[in-house]
Amino acid sequence: MAATRSVYSWDVIAYRVGDKLFFDKRDTGGFSNPVDALTVSETSPDAPNSDDTTSINHPRNLATEALYINQNFRRMVLKRVSLWYLKDVYFYK
Repeated sequence: MAATRSVYSWDVIAYRVGDKLFFDKRDTGGFSNPVDALTVSETSPDAPNSDDTTSINHPRNLATEALYINQNFRRMVLKRVSLWYLKDVYFYK
């Protein structure tokens, strides 16, 4: 199975074992697999250029940055902070 018309193409391997069907992603050996990566500007008319791998606008670097932003945003939003006060002085616990 493949997405051939996508800007960031990917493929999935299907295995049949008996009467069960298993889907697996292909191991790319890199940090972020295209199936797992968060894509940035995939549908834009000017997709990020993948020629220069050291550029900050390389698709893999953008996907890694989006992953870190997503993880840190979740940690920041879901952090539970309780507020209690004692004689007009507020403390964060």
